[in-house]
Amino acid sequence: MPRNTQVIQHIRHKSSKLTLTFLDRECTFLLKGTSNYVMAIKRVSKMIDRVKKKYPRVSYIKVKAMGRAIPTAMCIALHFKSDRKVDILTGTVLVVDELHKSNDVIVQERKQSSVEVLIYV
Repeated sequence: MPRNTQVIQHIRHKSSKLTLTFLDRECTFLLKGTSNYVMAIKRVSKMIDRVKKKYPRVSYIKVKAMGRAIPTAMCIALHFKSDRKVDILTGTVLVVDELHKSNDVIVQERKQSSVEVLIYV
């Protein structure tokens, strides 16, 4: 490694699940960029069945995705659109990056695109 280059360690912070209530956690599927499409379809289907039985007053479940997971969320929405009513909400989320450079810590904020798919039960 050349002498003048500095090693930068990039730490990404996960989104906080603490703000969700118990019912929100039961009715929300958080999609990651590495999530498999078929696995996500199966999990969402099971979630719909479970919500129907346990919480009859809940009218929809949410599939949330950011960045690289947005195309998968759109495919999930198209899959369930033939059987159920589906709404798609788009937006941006403020995310925090931590960069460690030598002994310095640099905190950067940036905007990340996000999608929320509402699949009605």
